[in-house]
Amino acid sequence: MYTIRMPSGNYLEGIFNLKFQLNNQVFSSSDASVIPGSFSFPATASLTARNRIELGNPHLVTNSREWQTFEGVWVELHGAAIFQGKLTIRRASPQKIDFDIVANPLSALKQVPLNTLDLGGDRSFADADAVLAHALDTAETPLDFDYVFFPIFNPDFIAHPDYSKPKSYYQNFFQPFDIPPLTAHFEVDHDYPALMPFARLEYVLQQMFSGQEFTFRNRFQLTDELRGICLYNNRSLWTEEGLETVINLQNHVSDTLSTALLRKIMGGFNLGLFTNIFNRTMDLVPLRDIVSRPPAHDWTEYVIGEIEIDTRDKPADVICWKTDDTDAAFEWYAKQKKPAAADVDATINTADLTTAADGIYYVEDQHAYFSVGFRIKHLYTTLGCAPVESPKKPFEAEAMAMWDAHLRWEAYAGTAPENVEMRKMPHIRTAGTVSYEVPGDPDPEVVRTEAKIPDRITIYRGMYDVWDGTVQYPLATGLPWDAKGNLIGDISLRWDGQYGMYETWWKTWHTMLTAGKPVSVAIALPVEALTRFSFQDKIRILNMDYLVKRLSVSRPLSRKRVLVEASLVSTI
Repeated sequence: MYTIRMPSGNYLEGIFNLKFQLNNQVFSSSDASVIPGSFSFPATASLTARNRIELGNPHLVTNSREWQTFEGVWVELHGAAIFQGKLTIRRASPQKIDFDIVANPLSALKQVPLNTLDLGGDRSFADADAVLAHALDTAETPLDFDYVFFPIFNPDFIAHPDYSKPKSYYQNFFQPFDIPPLTAHFEVDHDYPALMPFARLEYVLQQMFSGQEFTFRNRFQLTDELRGICLYNNRSLWTEEGLETVINLQNHVSDTLSTALLRKIMGGFNLGLFTNIFNRTMDLVPLRDIVSRPPAHDWTEYVIGEIEIDTRDKPADVICWKTDDTDAAFEWYAKQKKPAAADVDATINTADLTTAADGIYYVEDQHAYFSVGFRIKHLYTTLGCAPVESPKKPFEAEAMAMWDAHLRWEAYAGTAPENVEMRKMPHIRTAGTVSYEVPGDPDPEVVRTEAKIPDRITIYRGMYDVWDGTVQYPLATGLPWDAKGNLIGDISLRWDGQYGMYETWWKTWHTMLTAGKPVSVAIALPVEALTRFSFQDKIRILNMDYLVKRLSVSRPLSRKRVLVEASLVSTI
């Protein structure tokens, strides 16, 4: 028998024949990017004298107050707590009341923009020199901080860069050395007025769920490499008064809703947010991991019907990053032309470019096409699709990886460093938000520009050699190779290749969706087994392992068991 315990500790009077459905949100569409929403359980109760008092006399027309909502209501089955939620009244008469009990773990999160989250408040520094020294500290020990400073190539940050001063093309211009002294540092002034921190995704996720009544557990960012994922921003600390000495991360994240960013990250890295309404936890988990796990429960002995095979959902054929030609970040890349496959002579790495015969090459460690001839010329950069580029049904992940700059071999003399070694760094073409003063005679020019922050991600890799082992440079890139083509990571933000998003995050899950059999079966499930279950658990039935798409829970069969119709997918 179901009972309903109110926040007061009293039970509503009545016999409740609840029916409810628990859905695994990762199966709600083939893109695996849907954020869990509400679990709603409708019920009806007689308005006995005790129930009227407990529910605030909702039947009285003379009662001018709005119907109350009741937080912390428990649904129990034969005394065992099943779940906790909020009771809301739908309809009331003198005889009965209709209501819903809703468990919605993300209700407080859904409408919160990133730039209104608690992101640590103001971080104050003594002066501009202290800010620049701090920027270097974050680059050298990034995981000690909630954000990192690193260079990004962005010739569109200010409207009219001085082409005689190539430093103005950069956000967070970094000088690896001076003569004298030989000290590395970040630089900022009116010629290159773009200095800003990039928030680490791990910290933003942590703050996003801070204060929620469900405990959040990040089971995704478990390695230093993944913890180095950062969010792009284009809001500079430089003003006409000079460098701000206060950093507040609310100024350096977009106004995207928290759940929208979460959905984008989940879609790109193929993550599931598993909300357990029984133990009140939310786990962010790679779906590849749950497919590879051993079964957590064996429900064979509880099966009371035949297993029936259902129609299989059609998953996406190819997976890509979503592109948008109206987005200024893509404007430059849209003008390039990808070489025809028949025109590409071979696949090589950066180190082979200087010795390759004349021709067109796909440079794997740069995900780019180059022509070799009178000079080496960059032709085209690709973010790729996987498992192959195809016109068939695509899934376009929204958390766009940043392109990585491929400067022309001989271009931008006077930059630091001033040759090809600098190519692997984030590259974007979008205006910045900055206010600064350009000295002039007799009057200085005050420049103010403002642009929205686009949602983009890259990975900060740390300080790496760029000039024959003598110079360290803060390297952020979506590619797991340093400037010389040495492998420095296990993860690429491109889709194809050995380290790509498909091979790393999607292949195991995509194969399961394509090959797994969807089935349905009736189960007399012990109440205790239901409360221990999580949708990230694999289930074994008759020597076959399954993931659970849906559990439809209906009438109690005894004091210890409840009838459940289960929809499953085999993990062959």
